Amino acid sequence: MDIKKYKALLRAADCGSFAKAAQELMYTQSGITHMMNNLEKELGFPMFVRTNSGVMLTDEGKNVLPLIRELVNLNEQLEQEFAQIHHMDYGNLKIASYSSVAICWLPRIMKRFRSQYPNVRVEILEEGNCATMETWLSEGRVELCFFTLEPEYTFDKIEILDDPMLAVLPKDHPLTSQAAVSVQQLVKEPFLMSNAYQDVLRLLKRSDTPPNVICTSNLDHTLISMIEQGLGVSIMSALMMSGWEYRVTTRPLSPAATRKLGFAARSLKNLSPAAKKFISCTREVLREILPQSSLSRDLL
Repeated sequence: MDIKKYKALLRAADCGSFAKAAQELMYTQSGITHMMNNLEKELGFPMFVRTNSGVMLTDEGKNVLPLIRELVNLNEQLEQEFAQIHHMDYGNLKIASYSSVAICWLPRIMKRFRSQYPNVRVEILEEGNCATMETWLSEGRVELCFFTLEPEYTFDKIEILDDPMLAVLPKDHPLTSQAAVSVQQLVKEPFLMSNAYQDVLRLLKRSDTPPNVICTSNLDHTLISMIEQGLGVSIMSALMMSGWEYRVTTRPLSPAATRKLGFAARSLKNLSPAAKKFISCTREVLREILPQSSLSRDLL
């Protein structure tokens, strides 16, 4: 069995394009097309429908894709275990993360991890939508997720901390005179909404008044720039606002609200060696850079 063909198939399916998959895997487009054609002949049915804009999975392809993904993941884990036996550190690790975590924590975690395990390649997928990352984790597209831990998740979870939610205001806004701001006050103002911020949606649903949303964006930094220009107000997490406080004014919410940050895996027991090492590095670094009082028991 040529596992390289299955790895290429997964990249083509995820990218929706042979050209993009070839670029990421450093193949020629004709090379990956030839590889997929041969694989389909071996399987005895087409995996892809070719279109002018790229490729899409056939119904048969959709049915077998989860098994192929599991096969590739198990092969990766097996190779890492072999490397462990030979006292080598080798492998590939895919992680999904909020951009706030990716910006504030992951660079320092990666620095520690790379110094200890230079032969492990890490791919970080930044995403603001918990549902999307939940799907990636369920399907095996990523092995770890840094995001808001929802009570209904069936994944294995490690809590990191409770991240306070803040009112984000223009510097000259009248509400900046208050020590804390309620959600009821914010929904009466022109409101700037992140498309992926489910934590904010839950807060807004508690209000009897629907928010006056004048603009949405999937980029938090775009919203911060708009708030700086006086276009409206918003609600964001303290971690998201880290490094951006000088451009706007933040106030605690009243009553106080938080989101529970942590990381999740389908099974902590069955993680690859690379993922276990990454979690160990994460624990070490976060214990150093975060106040002990803010850390959850899982991280202490």
